[in-house]
Amino acid sequence: MSTTAGPVLHDLFRQQAARTPGHVAVVGGGAGGLPYTTLTYAELDALSDSLAARLQSQYNTGIGSLVGIYMPKDAGYIVSYIAALKAGGAYMPIDANYPNDLLEMVMQDAKPSCVCTTKALAAKLPESQRKFIFDEDSTVWRKELSDGRRPENLNVKDTDPAYCVYSSGTTGKPKGIVCPHRGAVVSYDYRFKAYPYGKDEREACNVFFVWELLRPLLKGATLYVVPDTVIYDSTVLPEYIKDNNISRMLFTPSLLEAMLDSPGVSSMTGLQLVILCGEVVSTQLRQKIRRNLPNTRIHNLYSVSECHDVAGSDLTVDDPQLDPSNRKFCPVGNLLPQVKANILDPESLEPVPLGVAGEIYVEGPTLAIGYLNRPELTAAKFITRDGRRMYKTGDVGYVVEGGMLEISGRCDSMVKIRGYSIELKAVQVAMHELCGDIIHECIVTTAMHNDDRKLVAYVVRKDPSADPNLVKKTIKSKLKSRLPFYMIPTYICVLESLPVNSTSGKLDAKRLPEIDFANEGTDMTVPPSTTTERTIASIYARVLDIPVSTVDVTLGFFELGGHSLLTIKLLQLLNVEYPDKEITLQDLFDHQSVRRMADFIVADRAVSDEELDLHQEVSVLQKSFLINPACMQQ
Repeated sequence: MSTTAGPVLHDLFRQQAARTPGHVAVVGGGAGGLPYTTLTYAELDALSDSLAARLQSQYNTGIGSLVGIYMPKDAGYIVSYIAALKAGGAYMPIDANYPNDLLEMVMQDAKPSCVCTTKALAAKLPESQRKFIFDEDSTVWRKELSDGRRPENLNVKDTDPAYCVYSSGTTGKPKGIVCPHRGAVVSYDYRFKAYPYGKDEREACNVFFVWELLRPLLKGATLYVVPDTVIYDSTVLPEYIKDNNISRMLFTPSLLEAMLDSPGVSSMTGLQLVILCGEVVSTQLRQKIRRNLPNTRIHNLYSVSECHDVAGSDLTVDDPQLDPSNRKFCPVGNLLPQVKANILDPESLEPVPLGVAGEIYVEGPTLAIGYLNRPELTAAKFITRDGRRMYKTGDVGYVVEGGMLEISGRCDSMVKIRGYSIELKAVQVAMHELCGDIIHECIVTTAMHNDDRKLVAYVVRKDPSADPNLVKKTIKSKLKSRLPFYMIPTYICVLESLPVNSTSGKLDAKRLPEIDFANEGTDMTVPPSTTTERTIASIYARVLDIPVSTVDVTLGFFELGGHSLLTIKLLQLLNVEYPDKEITLQDLFDHQSVRRMADFIVADRAVSDEELDLHQEVSVLQKSFLINPACMQQ
């Protein structure tokens, strides 16, 4: 690997801004009838310069400092990102949906020099945390940052931190992955060569936003920031793509498949390139993309947070091996030019023969620096072998002749559900810490239900006489204080004891009972009490593929087993049933339970005596389980 110093991200952006100063760089907003915020390259360069100067002079930001970004995806987010780099620091995205406990843990661990945020979110941060607050009206902060200030030009190296991204850890403590400029530069350079930008390209971005947002801005393309209220709305996203002449976009396979099944798929035929990342790509999905988007190029990426891009492949090519009759999943592709995948025996760490599966250890310039404040974890995951540094991915795979990389599973407790990497051990640790007063033992795993992977927990009560359904609801309530919504088990099974292998004395996972998806949670279900509630409950049941008798009208869609992709189908069916209401995805955000949706639907029309008289009082406990609407962001 070359030791020659390479470019850094903000310098590459400056160079592009100088080449195309009048070209539109960023288009944000536009959701719910709100105006778009448009910035040219010159404006984005100047605004980020001004903020970077403030970060240096007022917040002591420099090389190695972290700058938090805690705001919705919009133009101000992009300004903050580039400003953090120009100030010499590393940008640290903070999910606006973090529960308070998780937010507190991240802030205590990272100790950012400043957090760029909005007025609404600033109140959730510690009072002692220094903040730069963006007004919700972009004209206000654009005027504030139009003072011509420029930051001091620090000698930032390509090995210095560029960003720090938090993910779940096996101990329940979130881990900050610190990545250098070099990793992103090398990965971006690979993509620029694999699928070059043409003239006047427009790229839409929302999925894996923290990794993707800067890439088009280094080649003069226009970045369209897709609002969170648009990305999972199959009635809106295809039109957004068509109306804005979007030429390329990254999707998770699950999201794209949902869009291909929507009535608006014909509005997506203008896409020139689709990038798939975050999940394995089935050959059936590839076939469906080629059928519905015949003129769209398909590129598959294998990326790891600690390594950035590792491998990629063009799935547009005619290859009999990619036919569903020959194989179920597409290969992840060939390795990046400077990246090497070492396939090692998990125990001996010796290389395995070509074509034999082993654990994947990635080597090359894209590797992260390590984990923030976690030297022991860094040493365990980033090993040195024969003088070469490599990252232990936990993925099992093999390399075939020609250098094509195949992934065949995991060798640790991490799973991927709809693009989210979830450490099962982290969920278990949180359950023990938060629910230790009501559970004695627990194990967290996954189960398939109608081709959809669900997070499942098996627990043993401390009090054998405790009501199992109350135990389940209490566990979910406690977990919501610390874990993001996608790490909360959809189903919880209460057992008298966990099955143990009589020979080894260890848990016998094969003897865990199957989840009864059809009857899960019926004992304490609050049934519908009005005509509208009964109609909506039947729609929820149809979307979730569960008996209507299991739909509790006081619980949010996610708590009933739904996820953001299923909201696409839910929205479609609700609008078929109530066409005059024109229900939007934002309405689903605001009224997630059957009862709240029913109240919303009848609010603007005459209400029958039945609707008025039959509502039942919702208990405080049940109210506590109404899911936070913001959790739908993915």
